[in-house]
Amino acid sequence: MPFAENSVMKSKYLPVVLSLALISFRSNPDNERIAYPDGYRDWTHVKTYIVGPKNPAFKVIGGFNHVYGNEKAMKGYQSGDFPDGSVIVSDVIATVEDSITIREANRDHIDVMMKENGTWIFETFK
Repeated sequence: MPFAENSVMKSKYLPVVLSLALISFRSNPDNERIAYPDGYRDWTHVKTYIVGPKNPAFKVIGGFNHVYGNEKAMKGYQSGDFPDGSVIVSDVIATVEDSITIREANRDHIDVMMKENGTWIFETFK
């Protein structure tokens, strides 16, 4: 496992990647463990966005955010109704900037969102 340490994400700056549906969520209050999503980069790439230094969420999710969804999540993006078992990963990668380009640097962490029993739970893997 490339990221041995994980912790529950308690930030108010959760990645905004579920723009197609209204959701209810909790920040994993029972300290349930979400398994590290091995192979998530082989899932469907949903989108990439950059959180820059002027964004209030920069300290938490600053940089490139590559979003991936498993097969169930992709059905949810299409229908607007995400079934239990949907998993969405935001791969947060720091940036390096010069006068011409913004490039990827090292991975900071991944945020994992999983729908279980009709509720989204979250975990961060450092």
